[in-house]
Amino acid sequence: MNYRVGKNALWYIHPERNALFIAFQIAEAKIPQIKSQLSEYALHVWDNRYLCRKGGWMWYRLTDTWQINDIRLLLNAKIKPKKQ
Repeated sequence: MNYRVGKNALWYIHPERNALFIAFQIAEAKIPQIKSQLSEYALHVWDNRYLCRKGGWMWYRLTDTWQINDIRLLLNAKIKPKKQ
């Protein structure tokens, strides 16, 4: 499943047995802002990302509800606020 914001893909979600596989691209410049709030697992996923341009693809396997906070932080850092 692909979720878009405008013309840009926000993330790709693939259901698995007892998990969700979430793939998304994020800029390296966004990580320092939230690094202290991320779990060890999220930092491990970041360290092992697929490098691409000035950031990379994170492949996050969501297996527990506590990981939702990581995904929320990462995606909020990725999305630019709308101009009012």
